[in-house]
Amino acid sequence: MNRISTARLGIRPIERLDSDFMLRLVNTEGWIRFIGDRNVHSQADAEGYIRRILDTSNFYYNVVELEDTSVPIG
Repeated sequence: MNRISTARLGIRPIERLDSDFMLRLVNTEGWIRFIGDRNVHSQADAEGYIRRILDTSNFYYNVVELEDTSVPIG
């Protein structure tokens, strides 16, 4: 999937460079409460988590980001 964008948001496939964002995201209170603890507690854990996502051919994650700044929000 390529990048999709609207006037305010962009959606793109997750990349290895998203590890900082993934580390923050999976440790939010809402993620842990509603999705569960994924045991991603360090930069290396986040990189491994993303690597496993990318290595699974039938499993896809996308990153939603603000269009004007490319800041990931989900």
